[in-house]
This record gives sequence, structure tokens and C-alpha cells, in this order.
Amino acid sequence: MALHWAWDFSTRATAQQYADSGWGLPSIASMASTAAPFPRNPSGGLGGMAVGMVCGFAQDIATCAWPAGSLSDGIIQFHAYFASTSTNHRIRIQSTVGQNLLELRPAASTNPFYFALYSGEGDAAQVLRGTSTTPLSLNTWYTISIRFKIGAAGYIEFAVDGVTESIVSAGTTGVTSEWARLDFYTWGTAYVTGITVWDDPSVDTALTVTRWMASTAPRSDDLVVGWTNTGGGTDYADVATVPFSTAEYSYIAVGGTIRFGVDTTADIGAAWAPDAIDGVVVIAGAQGESGLDSGTVEIDDGVDNDTGTSQFLDGEMAQISDAFALQADGATPWDLAAINAHSYGLTVA
Repeated sequence: MALHWAWDFSTRATAQQYADSGWGLPSIASMASTAAPFPRNPSGGLGGMAVGMVCGFAQDIATCAWPAGSLSDGIIQFHAYFASTSTNHRIRIQSTVGQNLLELRPAASTNPFYFALYSGEGDAAQVLRGTSTTPLSLNTWYTISIRFKIGAAGYIEFAVDGVTESIVSAGTTGVTSEWARLDFYTWGTAYVTGITVWDDPSVDTALTVTRWMASTAPRSDDLVVGWTNTGGGTDYADVATVPFSTAEYSYIAVGGTIRFGVDTTADIGAAWAPDAIDGVVVIAGAQGESGLDSGTVEIDDGVDNDTGTSQFLDGEMAQISDAFALQADGATPWDLAAINAHSYGLTVA
């Protein structure tokens, strides 16, 4: 599998935590996390759509450039729910500096509506490439996937619920910059969850197959090397506090590792039963002080250890996260038993 990056929108969290986990916002007040509307699939539990990001009136919400790096060819998939229709709904793929490269927008303010697709190097160069033929109705969840390959031989493929439309099948997309951001500009109300990025379109099927990431919550201490907790009890009880607490946390003055066991009975369970688990998102909230300047999330099954991308920590509380497409041996796909068997944690330096 070629999972490049993923965001977790299933953790019970606040708008600030969503921003810390990778969303760059003009202001925290301009977004909220909320219970995702029914119907949703999977129907609940971590890894499903229990919580989504709601984009309200006249808001511009964009991701940061993902740590795994920018792409010249790849697939981005997300799940979206439109509660109102407007030609000012915009879904954009952007360069690392926020320049618009591709844009989806409703062709008309009707119900159902169709997406018009534009591409080009920046706003002034945007050219209409075609209009989708799949109708989208209000108040309905859809899985939207986009393959975007830049350059003279580049092309765009667009799919709704696994049905592919080659809007631009050949020729130039009008874009040379690599893409690394996803932006939602809304003029009304829309919900978004489950964003994943795939970097090998020749082998993965994210364009036509819905992908689900699982996430977990700490239930027991597994490995604590050098850490101290403020609550005087177990570390996992402190770090599992949602939202983040400034009074209950674990801390360390020098580099060390902390890992936790999980129990999917409370986190995933029978309510979340996809055909396959395509990866696990590991999240850690951390603040860099006293010489700590980087953090790396990791998973371990008692034999192998798998670490994510080292990410910068400063004096502000931030969530760092990474997505793991396979188990810690780097070869075996995930299932619920494996999620229970692994431990998950954070190493800081």
C-alpha cells in the first residue's frame, strides 16, 4: 500500500486540537468539530465518522503541507456532506505555499448539483476542464477521490463513491508545481472527515475504493522511560484526557519514550466494521520545552518498532500525528486483533 498521509477526524476533540493536528486556519473561531450527521458509514466508533469538521458560512479552511512531502502524482480521498448548495463551495488542491492548482466547485446552486473542475497554476490561470456527470444531493455523505498528476502529460481523474469520471484524460493540466495542501472554502455548511493521501496510483485503488483509517485511545501503560505524570497515578489516564488538560499530563526533561496499550472494545468495536482497515493514525499532543525540540509517534508489537516522521516541537501545545499503512513488521495489514496487540506512543528528542 502507498499511504502517504492521513488526518484523524474521529478523536473526540476541540477545534484547537484539530488545528494543532494539521489544519491551518485563519482563526480557530472559524471552525468547529461536531458529531457528523447521520447517516454515516462506518456508523460510529473511533476510525469511523463519529466526529467531523464542520465548515460554516464564508470560511476558508486549509491543511498545512503534510510532513510526508509534496506530490506530482497521487490520489486524495475524503468524505464530505453538503448541507447547503452554492457555487462558492470550493475544494482546492494547493501547492506548498498555498497557490491554487485544482478546484472543484458546484456548477450551479441546485439540488442535486454537479462539480465543475478547474486547474491551472494559480487563480489567474484556472481553466475549466470539464463538469462531472454524477449528481450529488444535499444532506448525503459521499466519498470523493481525486487523482491529480501535474505536467505536460498530467491528467485529472475524479470519482464519487468509487465511480470514476476522467474529466481530463490527456494533455496538460496547466500545472507544474507539486501539491501538498487541501483547502475547503465554504459559503454555507459542509462536513468533512477521513482525509487520506495516496502516493502510488499505479498500485493502490484509493480512487475507486473507500479507505478507512483506525485510531485508538490509551487504556494502559506499556512502556514509560523517564517520564513523570502530574496526577500521581497512571500515565495513560493523564494523557488520555480530552480535551487537553494543562493540569494532567506526563513530562520529561530529556529524551525518552512513552507507549500505551489500547482496548478497541470501547474505541472501535462492532459498530465500526469496515471491509478492511487501511491504516492506523497515531496522534500525540506534545510541547517542546527544556531542550525538547522534536517528537516522533511510533507503534510496537513487542518484536518490531515502527516510527513515523520526526516533527518539530516548540513551546506551544501541538498535536503531531502519522499514519501507518501496515503493522510494525512493515508487511502485514491491520485488523482489530492487531490493533489490540500493538502499543502506541511517542519518542522525543
